[in-house]
Amino acid sequence: MIYKYQRSGKTGFTVIELMLAMAFLAAVLMLATLVFVQALNTYNRALTLRQIDSVGQAITADLNRVNQGAASIVTGLNSQPGRHFICIGQTAYLWNDRDVSLGSAYRLNGATARLIRTNVGVNGSTFCSSSPGNINVPATQGVEMIGGQVRVLDTEITDLAPPAGATAKMVRVVLTIGSDTGDASVDPEDPGGGLPWRCPPGSIGSFCAVGTYSTTIYIP
Repeated sequence: MIYKYQRSGKTGFTVIELMLAMAFLAAVLMLATLVFVQALNTYNRALTLRQIDSVGQAITADLNRVNQGAASIVTGLNSQPGRHFICIGQTAYLWNDRDVSLGSAYRLNGATARLIRTNVGVNGSTFCSSSPGNINVPATQGVEMIGGQVRVLDTEITDLAPPAGATAKMVRVVLTIGSDTGDASVDPEDPGGGLPWRCPPGSIGSFCAVGTYSTTIYIP
C-alpha cells in the first residue's frame, strides 16, 4: 500500500520569528515605561514648583503687608543654632532650618514648626531677642505659614543704606525655600562654598525643587 502526503500550504511562525516579535514587543513596552516615568516626573516637578512658588510669594507678600505702618524691625539669624526670627512692628516670624535640634526648635502648640507667624510677645516672653525664652507658641497665638514637605533652607538679611538725607531703616530679606520629603537622596542639598542650593538626581515619582524669594522692608 502506498501512502501519499500532501502539504496544506499553511505555515506557522518559526522560533526565530517568535523571538524577534517578543523582542520588539519588549522594546515597545520599555519605551512606553520610560515615557510614562518621564511624564510622571514632569508632573511631580510642576506640582512641587507650584507649591514652592506659592509659599514664597505668600511669605514675601505677608512681609510687605506687615511692613506698612510698622515702626521697627529686629532680625536674628541663628539666635540659637538653626533658629531664626524677624520681628516687624508687633509681628514676629520664627523659623527653624535643618540644623536645629529638636530640643531647641521653635514649636507651634508643642509640634516642631517650619515658619510661624505670631506676635512679638507671647506669655510674657519676647521673640525679638538673641535668646528668646519661650520657644513654644500656643495654637491660639500663632499660625504655620508653610505646609508639609516645604521648608526654609537658607536666609540672608542685609541692612541697606537709606537714600541720602533719609533716616529710614531698609532691610533686604532673601529666603531660599525648597522641598522637604525627609529623603536625603531627593531633597535639596547645600554644596557649600557659597554656591546655591541644588537638587540631586530624583528617584522615580519624586522631584526636588528650590526657589529664592526676596523683598525689601522699609521702616520710615
